[in-house]
Amino acid sequence: MKRNETYRVADTSKPPRKRKGTFNQVFDEGGKRVRGLWIRNGVYYAQVRFSPTQTNRLHLQDAKTIPQAIAARQELRRKIDRGEIKPPGAEEQEPAEELKQAGTKPGGSHTLKEAIEGYQADRDALEEKDKATAVREDSGLKKWIEFGGSTELNDVDSKFLKDFAKWRKEQAAEALEKQKKGARTVGGRTLDLNKLALDHVFDWAVTEKWLPAKPALEWKKKAKAPKEVRLIPE
Repeated sequence: MKRNETYRVADTSKPPRKRKGTFNQVFDEGGKRVRGLWIRNGVYYAQVRFSPTQTNRLHLQDAKTIPQAIAARQELRRKIDRGEIKPPGAEEQEPAEELKQAGTKPGGSHTLKEAIEGYQADRDALEEKDKATAVREDSGLKKWIEFGGSTELNDVDSKFLKDFAKWRKEQAAEALEKQKKGARTVGGRTLDLNKLALDHVFDWAVTEKWLPAKPALEWKKKAKAPKEVRLIPE
């Protein structure tokens, strides 16, 4: 390069320009990638996983903004977990090469459901906990799968945990209203135990190298402190 010659450095702080007719990654106002969302010709698509080998993009018809698209994708994944939505044909299937270009992080190829089932299998095979404890733990883990089993491990954040707690409360209240057999309210201690079970799953995922490190998840304990009992005077 000559002494006075200059050259331009690419600005990587801004999201790439959207190309018409192709799927483009979605970025928020701060320029951060919104995982699981794509946009093509002004239309939002959700990238969802139906199985370890099948990932599809589904059209979010009513989503006009990024927050609406995120909410619609979350609801879509819950319907997939409940079996209400079946995998479409190969027409919209995600190509393997394009998945690599999407910048998938370590652990992104594994879902919460896969991690829970892997943890349970190892726990039971190694007899790490007595059967009664495992049964109680599994009842909570079953709820995590029901709420968002298709969620990728990297997508589990503090908001996901808060939404789970609200969903558990609403689900229990609805069951009570409909007078379902065995229905009861969900207490704070139950939610705390559900979170503890999830911690064990993340510990397992780190050991298996599905995640580089355990995520820092904010969780305010829900169980209320026991009331102080006044001692009877002598």
